[in-house]
Amino acid sequence: MPLNQPFPGHTLKATFDDIRRDLEGLIVRDAAGKPRAGVFPDHTGELFTRQNNMTIGVKAFRAAQVRGGVVLLSNDGVTMVTIPPAPSANRRIDLVYVTARSTAAPWSDTADTPTFGVQQGAASATPVAPTLPANLADALPLFTVETAAAATTTQSAIITQVFPYTASAGGTVLFRSLVELSAWTAGEGARAHVLNGGGEYVRGADGWKRRGTIAHALVTNDTQDGIGAGPVRIRGVEASFSLPAETLVECTIAFRGLGTNQGNVLALQLRDGTTVLRDWTRPANSVGTLSANRQEFSARVPLSAGDHTLTVWAFKADTTAGQITSAPTPAGPNELFVRGV
Repeated sequence: MPLNQPFPGHTLKATFDDIRRDLEGLIVRDAAGKPRAGVFPDHTGELFTRQNNMTIGVKAFRAAQVRGGVVLLSNDGVTMVTIPPAPSANRRIDLVYVTARSTAAPWSDTADTPTFGVQQGAASATPVAPTLPANLADALPLFTVETAAAATTTQSAIITQVFPYTASAGGTVLFRSLVELSAWTAGEGARAHVLNGGGEYVRGADGWKRRGTIAHALVTNDTQDGIGAGPVRIRGVEASFSLPAETLVECTIAFRGLGTNQGNVLALQLRDGTTVLRDWTRPANSVGTLSANRQEFSARVPLSAGDHTLTVWAFKADTTAGQITSAPTPAGPNELFVRGV
């Protein structure tokens, strides 16, 4: 039936399948319209506790599972999950998951209650995490638990959170890395945040685009002599970052202490590795030594997907050596800002 029964709607007509499909509209979806299963983040900390036996405690969380539509799950306290006995030799990685269950067609589960489960891996000197079997393919993976030989507790187990994050429709989805972000093909306009300083992203027609501040480098107190006719790299003003797709970035160099004599012509150069991205020239007699001034040089440049390291270089158009100085007062440090636009 192309049009499902609405929810809320007539209670005698809307089936559980109808409700699951209706709930899809509340969850972020990929470009094909498939809802994104995962945990709704109250925080980004650990959702588990280690125990003095072979169990782990699963803390409170809320999640969305995709099983014939969206199923909303919640755990409102610490639930203990038993890990199989440790191997007698080598190490083993097990996978902890959560899933809804239903005995009604088209499902054939053994119960109508949600459950945590553990998919046991194989013991090995170099163990790998198991995959879920076909009958659990739509379960939500939560953690991998690596146990050593003869372990009797999970206190020293290596527990890694592997659950994806999700969000309400139109919300920002959290990712642990650029690799994880790049694996999600969202529709244009979707928003994402990569944890641990990875930054904000918006999905464009040709991939994920970094937005906002990408990198910031500053030098608050330094004096660098020997700025002459040959380019000299400015110490400390370096910005390293990665981009998942080609991105238009705005690079701004804000310098306070360009210590050249008035009348000299000073040039600044922005480089990505060994590639010169942009040159700026300060005309003679423009602002003197800048000892109490702050001048900005800005440019928008497209950068390809991958790793980048931006540096700033300076040189003078005459043969008299000058200085580059920076100080916290009166007008601020020397800085390099990189922003996605």
